Amino acid sequence: MILGFSPSWPYERGRLRVLRSSDREDFAFEFPPEYGKMLMFRVSERSWHGFLPQRGRRMSLQLCYVDSEAYVRREYWRHSLSAWAKSVPLLNKVMEYTPR
Repeated sequence: MILGFSPSWPYERGRLRVLRSSDREDFAFEFPPEYGKMLMFRVSERSWHGFLPQRGRRMSLQLCYVDSEAYVRREYWRHSLSAWAKSVPLLNKVMEYTPR
């Protein structure tokens, strides 16, 4: 579940995309993180979501329910690695130019 907290979202990019496939350009719809808007979806092997990079303050709250300890460990490791890479200025700059 994602609950938006941004006062408004005037940007063309940066909305969460609910995808039909693993291709970020093949999306069913986009969800702006605007205040009070909520999106719930079931994550599975065949559900995809993502967003295009956007500079700007995107405020939202994400809640997840999981029933697998292995999933929790894997996602914690992945998010920790991503947060670390974003905190290193050179790596963050390189990531801006890598295809997603």
